[in-house]
Amino acid sequence: MSADQITLREFLLSQRSQRKLDKDLIFLLEDIATSCRIISHQIRGGAFAGRLGATTSTNVLGETQKQLDVIANDVFVRHCSNCGRVAALVSEEVDEVYLAERQA
Repeated sequence: MSADQITLREFLLSQRSQRKLDKDLIFLLEDIATSCRIISHQIRGGAFAGRLGATTSTNVLGETQKQLDVIANDVFVRHCSNCGRVAALVSEEVDEVYLAERQA
């Protein structure tokens, strides 16, 4: 990384003090970024792991689901619902609203 590049966390923390960003927003953005990195890794290796192509199920729009769509949905549910920062998640991959469990 060159001297003029900073990480997402460094940028968000610098913006927190300058723009009074809520720390929970920063944590949520980091959860989303983590999910994106995991999904990117899954896509890169999808062909080798047999994760490309359609499934035998359909989404709420009646479209045939793709394996990577289902995997991406699961990744977001796992990483963005594990804390009190998210109350619910919705996706075209599932019929129901996913209510996140609140942690004390």
